[in-house]
Amino acid sequence: MDLNLMMPGHPRYQPKSLVPYFGYDRIAYHYLRVEWALLETLGEIGFMSAAERGLLTPELRDHLFSSITTTMMDEREKKTRHDIRALVQLIREAVPESLRRWVHFGATSYDIINSATSLMFKEAYLKVMEPKAIELGTALHLQIQHYADLVQVGRTHGQHAIPVTVGFWLAGILGRICDILPRLRQHAHELTGKMSGPVGASNAVVALGIEDASFHGPLVDGVSEIPIPLNFEERVLCKLGLASPIISTQLTLPEALTRFLNELVLLSGALAQLGNDGRHLQRSEIAEIGEEFDAQDQVGSSAMPFKKNPINFENAVGMHQNVREEYGKALILLVSDHQRDLTGSSLMRFLPLIPILVQCQLEKLHGVVRKLVVDPAAIERNLELNSAVITGELAYMALQLAGYRGDAHEVIKQLTNKSQQEGRTLRDLLQAAAADGDDKGLTAAWNAIPPRVQELIRQPQAYIGKAPEICRQVNDRFKQVARNLC
Repeated sequence: MDLNLMMPGHPRYQPKSLVPYFGYDRIAYHYLRVEWALLETLGEIGFMSAAERGLLTPELRDHLFSSITTTMMDEREKKTRHDIRALVQLIREAVPESLRRWVHFGATSYDIINSATSLMFKEAYLKVMEPKAIELGTALHLQIQHYADLVQVGRTHGQHAIPVTVGFWLAGILGRICDILPRLRQHAHELTGKMSGPVGASNAVVALGIEDASFHGPLVDGVSEIPIPLNFEERVLCKLGLASPIISTQLTLPEALTRFLNELVLLSGALAQLGNDGRHLQRSEIAEIGEEFDAQDQVGSSAMPFKKNPINFENAVGMHQNVREEYGKALILLVSDHQRDLTGSSLMRFLPLIPILVQCQLEKLHGVVRKLVVDPAAIERNLELNSAVITGELAYMALQLAGYRGDAHEVIKQLTNKSQQEGRTLRDLLQAAAADGDDKGLTAAWNAIPPRVQELIRQPQAYIGKAPEICRQVNDRFKQVARNLC
């Protein structure tokens, strides 16, 4: 059977790793999983006869899962004008006649759709995205470890600032990932399904005795005994590994999915920060960092043969811009008319674009970080450009600490201006100003500054604070997070 495995979005950005969850003809598979859990639960609580329950075999389940596709639902929907009713008809045709009356029994369309959607998001994240995020984190961890002490000029507002290290820059990204991943795991496990009928009050389930039977049926989920009595909805959702909602309308409450998607947006933002930093650091006039480039076969431009563009860094930024826009759809879904309306149905079908694009970011950046090109000579050259003045922070604070009563910040500002005009170092100018004795307080304060600090003012390469130590702390934190998640 030829399957349509296209996912939402552009064909260029279709990570194969997520096709089992969001590939078009795989969507029906997740709907079928919910319908099968419903059938099994009806059998377990005694609503089916023993003979009917005996028909719920692994072979029948596998046949259903493999023989009904979303495309088949679409074809049937041309008659039904309803997607889930089309699915129900296909299931009824594929199961033994005595089971047909139980198909979709007690359910409404969005019991199936909302539950399947949560199932797809949860499993796609836990089985594919989280492991890839940990792989990227591990690659960052190794690069941070390697470059923890490689001094690099800091940058704020696009201008040179006081020094950091290459490892410290990368640790800023990994620190954000460490903050996000545990929350993503938590929110993935909080994703809810529903099996509570057309308005969420389980009307038919109560009226027909299904609810009462569920409390008194065998408390077995197929693997282990369930420690507390479960109602009908909880039984079905337990089979699917989904949390039960405190209440629902015809829809699940939107908050759980919105929180999960919001955390994915935050992860996307952290990855885009890495991409944005990387593409700027690869600029010709900076050239400190770069993506690996296959000089034999890779092409940077159709017109300029010398180009080596930061394509993956740039894609990571562009994907985040797309993710931000898609998240707006999740916010629209926070409001519906009464128990439900159809205005949000089409929007909801685009939400998988968020994990799809984030997975693209993860995969592209993992490849880049593993083979990150770092040019120590360019890093040293750029640090040297403003090495004469970038310790101005240290200089003015050292003067104040040494007892200077004037405006040390203003003194250093004037001296740095002079340094840039005359090409002399801040330390030399400060030492000369102290020596000429015009400002007695300045002379006294300079002479009171310890030689070690005076030398740091002259040598910014050693003025890196706790950068290497913070690199190690972030790496240790990542290892702890990874251990907890694995």
